[in-house]
Parts: sequence; structure tokens; C-alpha cells
Amino acid sequence: MKLNKVLIYLGILVALAAYVYLVEIKQKEKTRAKEEQAEKIVNLKKEDIVSVEIQADGSPKIELKKAAGQWVLVEPVKSKGDDPVIDTLLHSIVTGKREKIVKEKDVDWAEYGLDKPSLLAVLGTKDGATRIAFGSTNPSKTSYYVRVNDNPQLLLVTDVFRNAVNKKAFDLRDKSVVTIAEPDVNRLAFTKDGSETELRREAPDKWVMTKPEQIKVKKSLMDTAIRSLTNLRARDIIDAPSDKPEEYGFDKPEMVVTITGKEREDSLIVGKPSGDGKGSERYAMIKGQTPVYVIDGKIVLSLKSDPASLQDRAIFTFDPQGIDKLTLTLDGTTWEAARGKDNKWHIEKPEPKKEVEAWHVTRLLWDMKGVEWKAKEKANPDEPARFHLDRPKLVATLVQKDGKPVIEFKAGWEEKKGPSTEAASESAPKEAEAKSEPPAAEKAKDSPAQAAADTPETVYAVAQPEEEPGMVYVLDSAFLKRLREGLKDFGKEEK
Repeated sequence: MKLNKVLIYLGILVALAAYVYLVEIKQKEKTRAKEEQAEKIVNLKKEDIVSVEIQADGSPKIELKKAAGQWVLVEPVKSKGDDPVIDTLLHSIVTGKREKIVKEKDVDWAEYGLDKPSLLAVLGTKDGATRIAFGSTNPSKTSYYVRVNDNPQLLLVTDVFRNAVNKKAFDLRDKSVVTIAEPDVNRLAFTKDGSETELRREAPDKWVMTKPEQIKVKKSLMDTAIRSLTNLRARDIIDAPSDKPEEYGFDKPEMVVTITGKEREDSLIVGKPSGDGKGSERYAMIKGQTPVYVIDGKIVLSLKSDPASLQDRAIFTFDPQGIDKLTLTLDGTTWEAARGKDNKWHIEKPEPKKEVEAWHVTRLLWDMKGVEWKAKEKANPDEPARFHLDRPKLVATLVQKDGKPVIEFKAGWEEKKGPSTEAASESAPKEAEAKSEPPAAEKAKDSPAQAAADTPETVYAVAQPEEEPGMVYVLDSAFLKRLREGLKDFGKEEK
């Protein structure tokens, strides 16, 4: 009996919950959705709009059309559209809400400036057109009177909405100067002050300078330069320029930059300053094309051409995220870490199978990636001792993913010899004979602090695979300090 009552009460409770959800909550959501839809200025979906016309007092009519998913400016000039800007415009229109309905009907449209609208926008879809007319401002000059199509209602909208619709042709057109995509650029050449610089991509991650000399170039600097050029945007566009190149400084350009892609090449000619000549703006044009652009000249004129600033002095070329195993021996201790199938790092040495925070390993890898040489010297195969590489004090091995070659790095140096080290070395043989213990100098070297103190300012290194066979790199030993700091916390338990 009691169980039946419980089941009855439970059924009533479920029914009440269903009622509350279906009737109260869902109905309120539907009501609110209808109210929000009713508050919208237009009842359109952004993706359904295929044409836009904007006519403002004193300005030429703007006409946009959508073809094959891309927007095109048809009037007042023919040009590709600026898709992100147009998308923002349409979003503002279809989500815009009225402030209020001023009058439901019997409106004297001339009284509110709507007999001759100051701004008119017409949005076309496959089913027809929607017309938004803007009249005069309200007495407080914070809002505008609006009429949609031939509706009898007089609406009031914010000045923010009107400003979002009131675009100029320049706002809506594509302002790209260079039309080659960043990943496609494989050559960059520029002439400045009579000197020529040429840079070529030899591999996805490798750039070299071929003029004025042959050197490897820092990829990060090339990435920045290529990105700035391919993203260059005009601040103004002159569609019908003068036929006199001297008016823009193109007869004696400040700089000519040639960007070569997989299928095309753009030569950017940078002329004299525009306007009053006090700012950074310059006239520019793409060779063989009509428009003259006004650009930020600093973007182009600041391109580096000095080999010393462009040269890549890195010992290694690898992606720290592409390393699966690291083995490093320094100061008499070997550390080994491997990435497991779970993508987590585990220490194999000196504490086997201990999980380690990933940042400990990546810190070491980035420290190694950042090692740069300050000089290079060609060495004969039979003279490693001259560079103290017959018994290297640092040995590192990096195993890369996807079958890429294993990276090996060895560094050697001559230890400093101070008074205490010399004294210990002199007395060590006698003490060693008596006690059969390692010499004091050798025991002292076991200390990382002592090892650091014994490290000179300059060390020598070799790396495999060799980009320059037989080359010994001269390094500043400062990188050893960073490695020792990283190894100090290597595998330390997180608190």
C-alpha cells in the first residue's frame, strides 16, 4: 500500500516537472524569442543576403553583389569586396533592434525627414528586397527616425546602428596591396639606396640570402617580413591616377620590393611621401597595375638588409614539439627523458619511469634551440683534441618524430685553473696513493657549482647532422648556465 502511494506521488511529481518545463519554461522561451524577433529592425538572415546598395547624401551609390560565395564591389568602382568588413555590416543590420515605435500609422514622413532619406540601404535576397530609410535625428540628436519598406510604422534607432550602415566605398572594398598568400612566398628581393638584397626559401623552414652574400637567414625574421608584406593594406586608393609617375615619386622610387610566389610575382614600387610629407605614408603601386596606393611606408622601408642582423647563427634547426626523446650528459650526470604513447614525458635517467612535467623538458629543448655560435672554424678530422672535443663535457642527443634524423651535439672546453685547483692537483697524487681515493681536484669537479666555476667563457661544439661538414662552432658558455638551471629542477615534484 505504501509503495503504491509513493509511486503515485512520484508520478504526480514527474507530471508537474514536465508541465513546468513544457508550459512555463519552454513557453516563456518561445514568447521571449518572438518578442526579440519583433524588436528587430529587419527580418532577414545574413546568409540569405546576396546584394547590398547604400546611398548617402553627397556620396556616390555603393553597390555590392555576392558571387560564388565572394563579395564584389560593383559601384562606384569595380573591386573585390572586403569580406570581413561586409560580414560585420550585415551582422549589424540583421541583429539591429529598434529603440521604440514612435507611431504605428498616419505618419507625416516629411516631418521626420523620410520623404527624402539622408541614408538608404537596400538588401537583396532571392525573394525580394528590404529597404531601410533613415530620416532626421530626434530632438536629443542621439537617435534616428527609420522606415522599413512601406511599413506604416515610424521607428527610432540608435546612432550606433546608423553609423554601422553608413559605410563608404573604401570601407567595403578589398584593400590588399600584395595578392600573394604568405605560405606561397618563396623569394623576396628588394633594391634600396642602390644596393640589392635577395632572399630565397630553400625548404619550408629554411631561408638563405643570395645577395649581397651567401648566408643562412633567421626564419623568424623572414616570417615577420613576409607576413607584414602579404598583409599590407592600403590607407587610400587612387583608381584613376595621373599618368605622370614623378607626381608619386615612381620615377625615382625609394624602394622596389619583388615578392615571388608559386604562380605569380608582385613588384611593389614605393614612391615619395603622400600628403604633407610629414608622416610615414608613401605612394606605392604594383608594377603593371593601374591603382596607386597610399601605404604605411615604415612596413616596407624597415625591411632588414644587413647580413649581420639577418644571419641565422643557430646550431640546431628543430621543432621542440617534434622531439620524442632527450638524452643529455653534463657535469658527470646523464639525464634521459622520453615521450610516451600518452604524449606525457617520463624520466628514464637518473630516476627511471618517473613522470615529469612537460615544461621541464620543453624548457631544456628551447634552451638548446636558442644556442647560437659567435664564430666558426674549419677543423681537420684528426684534430678534435685541439677543441677539447676528444673528451666532450656536454653530450646531447635528440630523437625526432616522423623518422627525421637524430640530432647529436657535443661541446668541450678547457677548464679554468685557479690557485686552489692547481694546489689540489699537486697534492692529489700523494693523497691518492695513500688513501686510494680519487684526487681532490676530480672530486671537486663532481660538484655542479664547481663545474660551473671551471667553465670558461668560450666553448667549442659540433653538431650532427652537419649543415657545414667539418665545422666547429665557437660558443659563448652562457647557454650552459641556462641548461644547468633547467636541469636543477628537472623532474622535481610539483607542489
